[in-house]
Amino acid sequence: MVETTKAVFTPEEVFGIVIYNEDYRKTPQYENLVDVNRDKEKMEETFKLLRIPEKNTTYLKDGSWDDIDLLFTEMQLKA
Repeated sequence: MVETTKAVFTPEEVFGIVIYNEDYRKTPQYENLVDVNRDKEKMEETFKLLRIPEKNTTYLKDGSWDDIDLLFTEMQLKA
């Protein structure tokens, strides 16, 4: 009988990022989202359960494309 082993994913660092947009006034084809803050709170709980350190979590509310691009550029520079 051949013994199999499972691959184990052991990341050196894990990051949690939540981009949540509530305000869609600049995009009239979409309505504002009223429950988005609750979604953010649920993700905070999820990150805690996953033991992602608070210093490795980022929350961006009502982020523009430029804000999101800057966020990921900053993350690449830290890596």
